[in-house]
Amino acid sequence: MKFWNKGKYLSLVAIVPSVAFGAVCKRPVSVDGHLRLRTEMANDVAYGTAYSAGYADAHNAKQRTRMEFCSDRDASVVFEPQAYFNFGDAANSKTNAGSMEVADNGLAIHQAYVDTAITENFTFRGGRQILNYGDGLVVGADEWGSGRTFDALYFTYALSMGKIDFFYAKPLEAGVSSTRGDVNLMGIYTNWNLGDYAKDLDFYLMQERDRTVDATTGNSTYKSIPYDSTTGTGRELPETMMYGARLKSDVNNFDYRLELVFQNTDRKVSKNLSGNQYDLELGYTFTNFYNFRVGGEYFRADEEYLPFYESTNDIAGFTTMFSRSNLASFKLALSFMPMEDWMIGLAYMDFKRVKSGTNADYQARDAYGSMYNSASASDKLGSEWDLNVAYSVSAKSQIDFGLGLFAPGEYLKGYNPTADATTRSRYADTYKYAYLQYVVHF
Repeated sequence: MKFWNKGKYLSLVAIVPSVAFGAVCKRPVSVDGHLRLRTEMANDVAYGTAYSAGYADAHNAKQRTRMEFCSDRDASVVFEPQAYFNFGDAANSKTNAGSMEVADNGLAIHQAYVDTAITENFTFRGGRQILNYGDGLVVGADEWGSGRTFDALYFTYALSMGKIDFFYAKPLEAGVSSTRGDVNLMGIYTNWNLGDYAKDLDFYLMQERDRTVDATTGNSTYKSIPYDSTTGTGRELPETMMYGARLKSDVNNFDYRLELVFQNTDRKVSKNLSGNQYDLELGYTFTNFYNFRVGGEYFRADEEYLPFYESTNDIAGFTTMFSRSNLASFKLALSFMPMEDWMIGLAYMDFKRVKSGTNADYQARDAYGSMYNSASASDKLGSEWDLNVAYSVSAKSQIDFGLGLFAPGEYLKGYNPTADATTRSRYADTYKYAYLQYVVHF
């Protein structure tokens, strides 16, 4: 989650920057990367599902090493393996007294692609790579966990005032002999710098063709897009078209961001969907007073909007209680630097349903697409306080602490009204989440 736009701090998101247009390799081989250690703790409150008292904790590590090999001045190959694991993931078995066998989790290929400058202004990138656009509202790297990459063909044409990207990606490939079906994603994304008041002006168009299907229900097996069995049997084969615009800039001490997203999903059996979301953020930084920034944000995603490939934790609170469907939220955020290497941020968020009679989309604990179901007619989902403290140990290392407190509203408190009083009282409990992490870049 982002509290501030300015100030001296290391980004919590380690995204590999794109190679410059027509780049010339300065070194035959270059290596960089990062290591992240994180501890998380939360009380076991699952609104609308089974409840068990107590706290749970988890410890995980991510180590990513990016290697770039230059074949000549206009072409390079990037190889980026990554180890990501929760402590205790390895299969441990005690074979005899005093010894332990450990199965290594191994490495995954996070990125592996070739970068080629076809002309001075036209570049090509092919292979497994990060796609990260704007603030990650539609397509993002989602770096909070292991990160997201796409197997894609990617073209960029650079102009004097901006660039145009074309991409074709395969989120899922079933193979030529499979009857399961593939998922194809393609799009055009343009970015322009029109001066101080429009440093980032983006327009984009994307389409996803989902050919995965469950033979029994007709559901998409990839994203669990809802299926209405009352309309008959058959394959949904959803096609989602998204088009949007984004404006982001800062003028002196004032910063602003506005993004509008429109979405149409065509389904072969059930009702077609037509959704939209918009996100507006305004902020002001007092540079002469501890770099103090105050900001406000409002977003709204209607009940037919389906979340895409967003960077979830960058656009939600620390508890990540809801996904952006049938959801509206207002956020007030403050941040300041009490000392040169310290940053403190505080945010308050209020969540509501957009449409009464349609469930809120639950993201924190259940699988994608599962819904809250409440007997309450209230649209008040709850509110959240988030605290973040960051300390820059050095130019390439940082320690972060985060605390999120989610208080349920009447909608969540109203779940399962026929349950006993003790069970119902638990739906009013505050969900508490905290993390501590250490990130080293090299």
